[in-house]
Amino acid sequence: MSRDMTLADLHKSLKGEIQLSKEEIQNSITDMKREIKKLSTEVDEVKQSQNFINAEFEQFKSGLSKITDEMKKTTIDVTSLKSGHAEISSQLATMEQDLNFIQQGQLSNNLLISNVIKTADEDLCAILGKICEVLEIELHERDVLMITRLATRNTKQIEPILVQFANRYVKDRIISVAKTASLSCQNIGFTIDQRIYFNHHLTAYNQALLQYVRAYKRRHGYKFAWFSKGYIYIKRDENSTAQRIISREDLPSDFDE
Repeated sequence: MSRDMTLADLHKSLKGEIQLSKEEIQNSITDMKREIKKLSTEVDEVKQSQNFINAEFEQFKSGLSKITDEMKKTTIDVTSLKSGHAEISSQLATMEQDLNFIQQGQLSNNLLISNVIKTADEDLCAILGKICEVLEIELHERDVLMITRLATRNTKQIEPILVQFANRYVKDRIISVAKTASLSCQNIGFTIDQRIYFNHHLTAYNQALLQYVRAYKRRHGYKFAWFSKGYIYIKRDENSTAQRIISREDLPSDFDE
């Protein structure tokens, strides 16, 4: 009888322990489920965060792509503007050269006579007649349309005589002959031996360009620089070919020299 009680007690004890273990296991499973659920929630949150980051990154990529496209477009626009500016500048330069040529054409019959002594009661027509007489150039009254002194900014300089001829042939003849005649004021009746100079009447642009070309000639060892029939020319020596100069860019650079 005592042995049966012992077995019963043992069975009861084992049953209690099994039940306790079962409850502990069940509690552990419940805790594990709770942790798994929590972990699953956290994983979902991470996934959502990742999705948000991916969406933001894609948006950033899209924005960056748009910026890149805009930059490319801007670069193209700037290049186009530069090209357009260069073309306009070239057209303006051409127009300025054409205008200068037209203006010079309007002065083609004009002659500037410099360094002739000025007197209060001077007769410019008589002075011109005397010059042509000394140079042995035939001059008619009809050849001269206008003659006057040309005002200058330099008050110490003798005002040059400006002569407008009916055509440029008499003017060109005077300039050509005067190159070798070395005419002076003494030759036309004055007591002072002062050389007289004869020049084409140039536009302001051509005057400045001719001065620059003459300075270039001296600097680079050229022998000739002159103006003829609306254009400026430069020539290294007697055996060289004359080069027409319309702008400074037409002159050889120092590197080419």
